[in-house]
Amino acid sequence: MLFPYLMASFVGKMQDQAQRQYHRQQAGPFRNERPPQPDGKIRIDYVPPKASKTPSGINGKAGEFVDFEEIK
Repeated sequence: MLFPYLMASFVGKMQDQAQRQYHRQQAGPFRNERPPQPDGKIRIDYVPPKASKTPSGINGKAGEFVDFEEIK
């Protein structure tokens, strides 16, 4: 009489364990990991902002440039 109950309990635990393992494999090792993209597809995660250029065409972060002549 006790055997069917123990067998059902054992089978239920094994099913739960297999289901948890399956879900872990689907999620990947990291929660934010995305599934791999198929070949030929391009995904861009970050696009840097376009650098604004000064009227002279020099990037504003480069500093101030001064023309000079070499005197010998």
